[in-house]
Amino acid sequence: MKTSQEMKEARYAAGIIKGLTKKQAAIEAGFSVSVAEHSVSKIHEKPAVQAAIEQARTEIRAAAVYDHAQAMAEAGEAIAFAKKHGNSMALVKAIELRSKLSGLLIDRAEVKVAVVDVRAALQEAKARVRNWNGHLSLQGPAYVDPLSE
Repeated sequence: MKTSQEMKEARYAAGIIKGLTKKQAAIEAGFSVSVAEHSVSKIHEKPAVQAAIEQARTEIRAAAVYDHAQAMAEAGEAIAFAKKHGNSMALVKAIELRSKLSGLLIDRAEVKVAVVDVRAALQEAKARVRNWNGHLSLQGPAYVDPLSE
């Protein structure tokens, strides 16, 4: 007998298979809106949920009887069609598709991350605070840096 949580997770996996977003699937499965907004990734990454999603996808692929060989054959037909009709753009796209199906061409996004020198930024901030404290005319001690050496 499945627990309430396991039943919700199974309904969540079914929602994902139906094409719902993670948030929509979680709400439809019976999770609170708060969980759907903040913790849905934890639910999605659970091994049981991942296994249920993969099992359903396997069953769908088997029922659809559309596999790599079929996709390659259709891409080959598209190439022949494009050549026959002299459509160079369609030819290029069909060749690109076959290359992706063969694993020869992989879409990749290049992500650049700026490197921040935190130590230098902190030293600059300390210098600004010291400079600012020098302009104060309050009685008593000015800002004392707890990190000063």
